This record gives sequence, structure tokens and C-alpha cells, in this order.
Amino acid sequence: MSVPSADVSINCMSPNNSTNDIFCYSVKKHKLPPFSENILKVSTSLLPFSQPFVLIESLSHHQHAKFCVARSINSKQRTNEFFIKVANFSPDILHINKGMKLATLAPVNVKTPDIQPVFSTSLETGEQFEPWGGQFDLSHLPEQQKHELMILLDKYKNIFASSVTELTGCDTILHNINLKDNIPVRQKPYRV
Repeated sequence: MSVPSADVSINCMSPNNSTNDIFCYSVKKHKLPPFSENILKVSTSLLPFSQPFVLIESLSHHQHAKFCVARSINSKQRTNEFFIKVANFSPDILHINKGMKLATLAPVNVKTPDIQPVFSTSLETGEQFEPWGGQFDLSHLPEQQKHELMILLDKYKNIFASSVTELTGCDTILHNINLKDNIPVRQKPYRV
């Protein structure tokens, strides 16, 4: 399942208000345990719209007291198959037969705002630059290789750390994780 990012506007035509509903049917038979959530595969016979995302909702006129279908936005597949989340609220096992009508589909229009790319050509290290590992001696490199190295460091500046504070981990502090069953690892002797 893929969902558009949070900074986009989504315009949905609600399937509950339309007269030509597009239904989702169960692909195979399922047994849902009591008080559980499950993900089921559903399919539809046709999709008369070309939008890449669809809104899946439970059937409005067919509300079940025993189970509920979660409302979700899915990306459209070539096979017209989707995954939905179904919750069983009853204390009994729920049987969903193959071909059972579970949900409705509606097209989703996703509009992303126009974002202008920002290009930065300078390497900003700040005043708190803390050299670690000493100064690098680049005197053995020709000017062209020094220039290429600086371009590489500038291009991938989010990969290389400029100070100790930017590192994600530290190997100077050793730790031990005590488990409940700290059994020493042993191997039986064997002949060579």
C-alpha cells in the first residue's frame, strides 16, 4: 500500500454518494478469528478511471455489526487487486466467502504543489567544525585531483561527517546486553 505524502491535497469522489458504485470482492475464502484485524486481498472487475490512486470504503448500505472495513487509499495495480484491512468485532469466527462484496472504490485526484528546486554550491560547515582524525594532507595529490575530491565531498556532503557530533554511533563506549538466558556459546569437539 502506498499513500501520498502529507503536503498534497486529495480530492475524493465519495463512493457512498454515487449511483454507479464499483465494488471490491474477496479473492479467496477467509476465516477471521474473533476480535482480530486482518489484511485481505480483494479484486474488482473493471476500473473505468485512469487515476493512479483509489479510495476504498466499506459498503454504506451494508454495515455489518460483526466486522468493519477500514477506509484507505491504495495505488492502482494492473491486476485490479487491492489489500484492505478488515476487523472482526464478534466473539465468533467470521467466514468470508470467495466473491463476497466487501467494499467500494472511488478515484482519487492527487494534486502536488509546485516546488522549486534549490541548488546549493557551497559547503557549509559552521563555526563549530571539530576536526576528528587530524588534518588531511593532500599535498601528494595534483591540483586536478584535489579539485575533484572537493567536488566529490561537496556533492555528497550528507554522507561524510564534518564533526564527531554528526556521527551516528560511537565505538569508544562498550556495552553489554544481559539477557535472561545468557548461555555461553559452545561447540562440541570434533576430529580434524
